[in-house]
Amino acid sequence: MRTVLVVSDNLFLRPRLESVLSRAGWSARWVRDAEGVPASLEGIDALLVDLTARGADWRTVVARVAGRPDAPPVVGFGPHVERELFAEAKRAGCARVVPNGRVAAAAGAILDEIVGGP
Repeated sequence: MRTVLVVSDNLFLRPRLESVLSRAGWSARWVRDAEGVPASLEGIDALLVDLTARGADWRTVVARVAGRPDAPPVVGFGPHVERELFAEAKRAGCARVVPNGRVAAAAGAILDEIVGGP
């Protein structure tokens, strides 16, 4: 089973996202903020980062991960109307940025596309 580190403080999203990820063969580890991101990303196959989390500054998370030799791909997610935020996240180093509804419905498939098959 592959592991995704989810950086989000959205308690409403968590059960749905965990279910979608589990069905796709992914195990989720959750942290609420940038300080929760481990120094070593060994064993982490991807990151899902909530771009609108109140407790987590996504910019800090992406900056801490981007450019590291052990850096897994980072997928940002947020409200579909935030086009400028999506563009900023892509420029900052997110491999992909998707709307909340898409990540909640198909997070496993999105990660499989980026990381490579199940």
